[in-house]
Amino acid sequence: MTFSREDYIKLAKEQNKSEKFIKETVAYAEALQNKGIPVIFSTFHLAKILGISYDELNYIINNRSNFYKYYQIKKKRGKGKRQIIVPYNNLKSIQNFILKEILDKTTSNSNAYGFIKKKSILDNAKIHSEKL
Repeated sequence: MTFSREDYIKLAKEQNKSEKFIKETVAYAEALQNKGIPVIFSTFHLAKILGISYDELNYIINNRSNFYKYYQIKKKRGKGKRQIIVPYNNLKSIQNFILKEILDKTTSNSNAYGFIKKKSILDNAKIHSEKL
């Protein structure tokens, strides 16, 4: 779903939005589009982009713990168990959309190490160990 500047401005004017509001939201949308990131104005808008009802998305958001399967497996070295948490398909598809369409297209702060590809906890610890 692409952002149509003209359609948006027309609709915003019909809804009596201020010129300042229209200018700021258009700038926001165009900045996202320039990065290849989908324009999302609200949860209702996200539901429309995802192709699900607002009520379904809202239910998932407010009851997210119900959308995971929990189970345990033995640890590799045999001592204890590891808990595995897997999202059900409806939540997983939302998470994949966010990952591929937003997170993979943005850059992180250079000081961030958690959940960054090609960076590890050891890389983070190395920086701090050199300060001793």
